[in-house]
Parts: sequence; C-alpha cells; structure tokens
Amino acid sequence: MNWRNAVTRNWKTTTIGSVTAVSGYIAMFPVGFTAEAVNLARYIQVGGFASLGLVSRDFDTEKRVPKDTRDDGIT
Repeated sequence: MNWRNAVTRNWKTTTIGSVTAVSGYIAMFPVGFTAEAVNLARYIQVGGFASLGLVSRDFDTEKRVPKDTRDDGIT
C-alpha cells in the first residue's frame, strides 16, 4: 500500500481523524483547559466520529469491488 496515496486520496478521513484525535486528548486530559474548551472538544469528537462513518470507504483506497461481491459468475 502506498502511504502517500492513502493520505492524499482519503484526505477527508485523515483530516477528521486528526481533529478528532486532538479533541480526544483535550477531553481525556482536561487539566489546563477551560470548561468551554473541554465541552467543545466533546462535541467535536461526536461530530468527528459521525463524519468518519459518512466519509470512510472501508479500507478501499482504489475504489475496487471486493472479491466476494463481484458478479462474474465464479463461485
């Protein structure tokens, strides 16, 4: 797997994952952050997980059809 293609072709997933990771750190270790920042981080996490479900492609970066769902008559 080419890592450059995985990051650039799935830039939405990479961006959402990175933002969710930072907000997760703030939510898990709230010492030093304001209450508003912690609450915002929690909302970002919920939205981030929902967004990942919408934009993810189940490990398929090349838009290929999985072998078990091909309709080529071979069983």
